[in-house]
Amino acid sequence: MSDIRVSGTGPAAPRRRVIRLAREIGTLIAGAGLASGDGLPSQAALARRFGATRGTIRAALEVLEDAGLLRRDAGGHVVRHPDPVRQARATLAVHFRLGGLSVSDIYEMRCLLEPEIAAQLAGRLSDEVLEEMSQFLRSDRTEAPHLIALGLHVRLAREAENPLLVFLIDFLAQILTDLPDADGAVAGAEETFRHQTRIYHLRLLAALRNGHAAGARRAMLDHLESAQHFLEARGSGLLSRYVAE
Repeated sequence: MSDIRVSGTGPAAPRRRVIRLAREIGTLIAGAGLASGDGLPSQAALARRFGATRGTIRAALEVLEDAGLLRRDAGGHVVRHPDPVRQARATLAVHFRLGGLSVSDIYEMRCLLEPEIAAQLAGRLSDEVLEEMSQFLRSDRTEAPHLIALGLHVRLAREAENPLLVFLIDFLAQILTDLPDADGAVAGAEETFRHQTRIYHLRLLAALRNGHAAGARRAMLDHLESAQHFLEARGSGLLSRYVAE
């Protein structure tokens, strides 16, 4: 894939900030488990939470209204539909589960998309975003090795500001998060893979920070190929069950 379009800078930047904030508010709604009819925090509270002006918050809420996620009443904004993206993801999960989706299928798609996203974002990320991504690599994290940096990948995809890319990367990450444990781990493999994952992502972050597109692409691809090998070696080649809630 030679070109995945990502946003640049210029007059459209304020609108992009509004769209990004709308997505973050949507994520907040989903994460808080808000149901139809539940009220949203006030605009002032949302402004404090997201470090945005009330005008930007108001514009983001209008985007969510237009999308059908929220409606406005006398007391403020309330949820109309909890999370249409989650509903779509759950439907797709059932479809792919019945179709016998494999780890190889997932990583074929990831290897096509994510190295190019990384290459095109090299040198374009703020220090704040890079620091946020680096938190996924903290040494005290206790997740299974293949889950350590999935949040980093989703966070990186969001910087592309292509909603379809974000959906795809998030959906694939969710499938991997819900991957059933293998009956037995490969001896010594988990700790080795955990170490490799950290090294690959430190390379990736350095390339992103320094604007080295080829290095970012290579580090991402090396990690994805290593992750695929790890998962297939531990006996998770076929996704016989998973739940994307």
